[in-house]
Amino acid sequence: MNLGGPTRSGPAVARDPLGRLFLVVMFSDGSYRLRSQRSRPIGDAARGRQATTGMSDWVSLGGKFSCRPELVRDSEGFLHVLGRGIDQQVYH
Repeated sequence: MNLGGPTRSGPAVARDPLGRLFLVVMFSDGSYRLRSQRSRPIGDAARGRQATTGMSDWVSLGGKFSCRPELVRDSEGFLHVLGRGIDQQVYH
């Protein structure tokens, strides 16, 4: 499955507390963009929740960056995107 592009970096990938994948890449214009998985974990189907599938559209996170993004999940389950801007400063 082609997720779209054009990209300048490999993806940074993490799961949220519900098990959905989140993907952040640097596009050719230097911006970071995010896509997330729409599908729910298999256990949700057993609880009677309707499954959805696929990925969201790309969402721009703004800014211009000079390196691959880092995507991490903290101890509370929040996802954080970190990267170095074209001014060499670290952004969150």
